[in-house]
Amino acid sequence: MTTTAVRTGYCPTNAELDSLSRAIRRLAQSFARGQGRAGEDDLYQIGMEASHRVIPSYVPGGKATLITFCVHRARGAMLNACETDERALAMARAIHRGTHALSSALRESTVDEVLEEDPPARRHRLDEAKNAYAAAGAMGLLAQPETPEEQIILAEESALLRERVEAALAKLDVVDRTLVRECTMADRSLAEVARIIELDYEQARYRFVKALAELGRTLRECLR
Repeated sequence: MTTTAVRTGYCPTNAELDSLSRAIRRLAQSFARGQGRAGEDDLYQIGMEASHRVIPSYVPGGKATLITFCVHRARGAMLNACETDERALAMARAIHRGTHALSSALRESTVDEVLEEDPPARRHRLDEAKNAYAAAGAMGLLAQPETPEEQIILAEESALLRERVEAALAKLDVVDRTLVRECTMADRSLAEVARIIELDYEQARYRFVKALAELGRTLRECLR
């Protein structure tokens, strides 16, 4: 008796595969420019292979489109291919710069609006915005979207990452989480925060740098 193999899992249309190919190509170009080590064609191949491995597990109707679902995995595969010893600290610096810049921008541009909110709501809204910015900064490789399709991908992926920033922060202990939040999101000086939590400055500095590096590693794991 002859047994016929049955195809299981999601089966993309040709149009979806074409869109995916274009999205992965742009992602490979972005990585190639940013890293300066791996070639665009090699990265594209890595991204496409990672995408095809996860396509069968895609479930329509979830939080992300097929393209976003695959691009998220492809980004992780490219990140692994480009990884260097300095990357965790580079992402930590990106988090610091991004949240610092956003803190200043929010204070300057939304003063009237935030003054009308009660303190808990204000803090929650600002934290959400800063976490979204931190997610993009930590990745450091999100290209500016040039088409409506790319804008949708970026918006959906940013939403996924926003949740993971909070999860990454939750993995730090109370002292380290306080250092990260206050020095980056509340824009306090490290010396000021060290005094508040009663830590020696050098000890606080060591823990702050270590916490940022750990946060960067955790966020990087989200892409794998």
